[in-house]
Amino acid sequence: MKSNRIINPFGFKAKLSQLADSIDPNTLDVVTVKGKSYRVYRYEGPVGSFENATVLICYEINGEDLESPVYFLSTDIELDTHKIIEYYSVRWED
Repeated sequence: MKSNRIINPFGFKAKLSQLADSIDPNTLDVVTVKGKSYRVYRYEGPVGSFENATVLICYEINGEDLESPVYFLSTDIELDTHKIIEYYSVRWED
């Protein structure tokens, strides 16, 4: 998903990139998938034409550093964070 997509966390409209810049990644949950660890922010709510979707802002942990964030969208709000990252990681391998 592109970083200019608008979401409404806490009732305020924000671009994903703006939200990512305002988040302290050290306060986020750590999720490990296929041996890689990520700091993850999870949003559930309206996204574009979707009434309810899940958006993840993921920072891959690289030693002491964090990579630039990547953004994932899932229309299946029942999926947990680990499963969404796992599904996308399969797509990256192609």
